[in-house]
Amino acid sequence: MTPIKLSFPRLIIAFNLILPITFFAVATPVGGARHDQRPDALKLDRAQMMVFGLNRGPDSAGFYLLKSLKESQSMVRVLDKATRQVEQADAFYAKSRGHADDRFLSSTQQQLAKAQKTAEQLNNELSAAYDDLKASIRQTLVRDN
Repeated sequence: MTPIKLSFPRLIIAFNLILPITFFAVATPVGGARHDQRPDALKLDRAQMMVFGLNRGPDSAGFYLLKSLKESQSMVRVLDKATRQVEQADAFYAKSRGHADDRFLSSTQQQLAKAQKTAEQLNNELSAAYDDLKASIRQTLVRDN
């Protein structure tokens, strides 16, 4: 038996003959079933996919609700910091002027307290909206099947 001499052109020809055979052998599913076929129970039409997608992935309603929720939580923390700073500055200023019981920035403190309460309400509303969205999607898709 003589050894086979492989030259570059013969190697290219052999590769071109073997590659399609290998591809079709690997790409053909076992038993003739296609990979993209799903059981009938899992098939979703376009409307169901739109409802399902409301809470999935970037640029979805759920994504924006969670993003807004995170920002509202940050807003509550920042307003709390601002309120404490104004209180400390007002107390120090009043003490330095010899009017320890007077409050010169009380209207600002009231506005900050009102803003903080509003931010907390927004936080609660966004959380409730996200929970409602998840439950509504679940109910809609379960009821539809």
